[in-house]
Amino acid sequence: MSNESKNAEARESYRYYREHGICISCRCERAVRGSVYCLGCREKKRERERNHYKMMSEAEKEERRAKVRIYHKQLRAKRLAQGICPHCGRRKLAEGKAACPICAAKRNALQRKRRGGGVRAVWELEGRCRNCGEPVVPGYKLCEKHLAIARLNRMKGTLASLGSAAYQSEREQFLKWLKLCSGKRGVPAM
Repeated sequence: MSNESKNAEARESYRYYREHGICISCRCERAVRGSVYCLGCREKKRERERNHYKMMSEAEKEERRAKVRIYHKQLRAKRLAQGICPHCGRRKLAEGKAACPICAAKRNALQRKRRGGGVRAVWELEGRCRNCGEPVVPGYKLCEKHLAIARLNRMKGTLASLGSAAYQSEREQFLKWLKLCSGKRGVPAM
């Protein structure tokens, strides 16, 4: 049997097992969805690749990383030219953006996490109002001003469901209370 016929036979058997969802390595187990290997063979393949990578010299590793960078750069350009998300390759780009809405949201969340939440997170850790950085009311995460605003907003939400008459009377009482407190530090004057 010549090499060409062996290669053709190997290609044909590979195609057969892949199409029928059978592992191409052990040819016994069902292949994992989205892969051509079963779980056991997939793990063995990963281990072989890890060991091979460990045995490579630094120059070989750098050459491999350079090839991967070039590949991903070309893939990104190809996807952008097609008008699909360069990150996932599945969805259309958002209008005027360089990613689909889902990937953009994931990326923004990751960046916020890496930044540690910004100034507001620092203020909360230091025991200051998360909105303005002023000292907080004991037992709360807000200063007097923002606590009053939060209470008003909460009241609006709960009373709006009760009906307009009850809402108006409660709102008037709250505004009277706010006027009484307007001389205090941090409470907005009415």
